[in-house]
Amino acid sequence: MILATLVLGAVTITLPARADARGTEIELGEVAQIESDDAALVDQFESFDLGYAPAPGFSRLFDAGRIARRLATTFPDVQVRFVGEAQVRVHPSTQTILAADIVALARQEIAKMTLGKDAEFTQSGKQSDVVVPAGDSAAHLRLRRGPIQLLDGRNTVPIEILVDGQAYQTVWTAWDVRMWESVLVLTRNVAAGEEVSFDSVKYERVSAKQAGSKLGLQRTALIATRASRALKQGAVLKRSDLVRLELVISGESAVLEVKKGAIQARVSVIASQGGHLGDQIRVVTTDTKRELTATIVGRGQVRIDMTNRRGSF
Repeated sequence: MILATLVLGAVTITLPARADARGTEIELGEVAQIESDDAALVDQFESFDLGYAPAPGFSRLFDAGRIARRLATTFPDVQVRFVGEAQVRVHPSTQTILAADIVALARQEIAKMTLGKDAEFTQSGKQSDVVVPAGDSAAHLRLRRGPIQLLDGRNTVPIEILVDGQAYQTVWTAWDVRMWESVLVLTRNVAAGEEVSFDSVKYERVSAKQAGSKLGLQRTALIATRASRALKQGAVLKRSDLVRLELVISGESAVLEVKKGAIQARVSVIASQGGHLGDQIRVVTTDTKRELTATIVGRGQVRIDMTNRRGSF
């Protein structure tokens, strides 16, 4: 209880022996009672920053004399009087973040990162509850910002705890992630230079670590290819194992298919360029000597699709 009479431009501060603070910063009004006949002055004193709040499990001791010296620098024309205790020990108000909530968010984020992939993941080890300062509102969890690349094997996923909108602590959750890929495996021996057919391979599910650089090879990649070397049954097929065949030879004749909607026509052409499946090359019609650009679609076969084009062939 303050017994002194307040005067204009004067502030009386009553310190208790103990105070509890919320958030990560301490304001004077959280740990002391401020009185003055000037309401605006009370507001300024109550919002005066005393510094960081102690971490859960710790406390900070504030001395009336030290607070007075800091106030005198900011409010040199205000008469300040301290009553009550000479010191106040400040303890943090806390809230507990459940381990289950942390793990649930990490699991949700991993599911997003592996969406559309063949992946399995399980938590590794035990996650503990985390005690943080209680803010003005409940603490918030989020995936820590920055690039995260999940690999086949042990991974850590950082979950950030925000107190009053500010990052307070990062919790590292541990996960065993298994990433799987489908690779092409040879079902028989293939001699060097032999064409590799669809029935020479099968898909096999292996870990991404085992697949390594052998990813991304589809059966369609086998069209018009031959083995660059002798390949053994059971080997995982790599792009370097294949050599693309030249389906159209420069200077030789080919069949040009011109397509426009349901209408198709075929004419003979001479290839001005050679190429592989899917390549675009220049050809010349044998009758009109007209030069055109066509796409290679097979051995000695090229095509022009005019379905979405204006004009005529």
